[in-house]
Amino acid sequence: FVYLENKDNNEVIGFNLIYSSNFTFSLFSDYMGGLRVLYGINDEDFSWKLKTDESFETPQAVISYSYQGVDKMSQNFHKVIKENIIGYKKEKEYKPILFNSWEGCYMDFDTEKILSFVDASKKIGAELFVLDDGWFSNRDTDYTGLGDWWINEKKIDLQKVIDQCHKNKMKFGIWYEPEMVNPGTELFKKHPEYALGNYQDKMIISRHQFHLDFTSDEVIENIFNQMVDVLDKYAVDYVKWDYNRVVYEHMSTLLSNEEQGRVYHLLALGYYKLLDKLTKKYPDIMFEGCASGGGRFDLGTLYYCPQIWCSDESDPVQRFFIQYNTSLGYPLSTIGSHANNNNLTSYKIKAELALFGTYGYEMNPKLLTEDEINELNEVADVYKKYHKEVIEEGTLYHLCDPNKSNYMSMMAVSSNKNTAMVFFTNLLKELDQYRFLKLKGLDPNKYYRNN
Repeated sequence: FVYLENKDNNEVIGFNLIYSSNFTFSLFSDYMGGLRVLYGINDEDFSWKLKTDESFETPQAVISYSYQGVDKMSQNFHKVIKENIIGYKKEKEYKPILFNSWEGCYMDFDTEKILSFVDASKKIGAELFVLDDGWFSNRDTDYTGLGDWWINEKKIDLQKVIDQCHKNKMKFGIWYEPEMVNPGTELFKKHPEYALGNYQDKMIISRHQFHLDFTSDEVIENIFNQMVDVLDKYAVDYVKWDYNRVVYEHMSTLLSNEEQGRVYHLLALGYYKLLDKLTKKYPDIMFEGCASGGGRFDLGTLYYCPQIWCSDESDPVQRFFIQYNTSLGYPLSTIGSHANNNNLTSYKIKAELALFGTYGYEMNPKLLTEDEINELNEVADVYKKYHKEVIEEGTLYHLCDPNKSNYMSMMAVSSNKNTAMVFFTNLLKELDQYRFLKLKGLDPNKYYRNN
């Protein structure tokens, strides 16, 4: 985004790519005040030799221009994304309040513990229970399991968990990290060539895992078939698609020497290919993408995944910056945001911030006090009454920039201008201070009541 101040009469230009791989942005300003912007596929370690009559399709660029300040530029992006990019067929429907098991128990669980989490999460308004990492293969630590996508029936009775969700009138979701493999798994032992890098030499390992070679249709088909074995058998409403490391070893043993410059780009195309196959086979499942680790919060992902987990950073103060800055280019309805047990602020404040995102929870719900349960239910009631109309379908305004002040404030207004939601916080404590907000987007001919 190119701007100096967030005023309503400034010229502002925003840039983005519909792409999920290496990219480059370069800006050059000359002595006459002209600005040149060049962006697209990163040319470092990229080469693609075209033969006669061959073609190459570059990523689409998106540019938003505004002479009415940052918010108009931002709203242009939001409109394009909602109306032209997101492809999920149920995008216009109500999205349930999500509870994710990860921070409550990590991989340390059995069937009874998860069943108790399902019941306890229902008490704070959860409508979709997501079983995160640890349900498959011998996955009790992050050293093992990735690539072997079969249910560990000794650890978890998945059907029993789903039945308990349905008994509580809740939907069910499950976690995957389809593009990764751990050494020692059956997949890696049988097909070491499926991992990026030279498996006959020393390979780079990160987070105890390798990146699968998604330049190969054979690798993609293997993971697709493993996922289908689970998704065909069980009533799954949601898949969290994690992506926890970057690509270090951009080299494929399945490609010729001349084709090694294609690896980064082909990985993105392979990612799209697997998502395309899955979303076509399971159009009712919501697939959520992930930005953490691999930094993949982008328009290419949003075509298949209507929301993306924004960050594993759970410090609520850091989330003020993360969600504010992300919302400049992306609709609030795409920004994965949960209230968790970080003790810097109350649950109420964390939940209210999460309202300006997709909204959900991550904690051990059995440890919540009665007051905390009441706080979360109070915010959950706001979500159920106003979120779709105001946050998902409304217009977003940025009132206070935390990058330039002690305050963060955002405001969303329904399309009919009847209802608005405002979030305001000061980052550092201020005593005996009066703070005034100038609201935006309201109808000057209407009277509003502060609820």
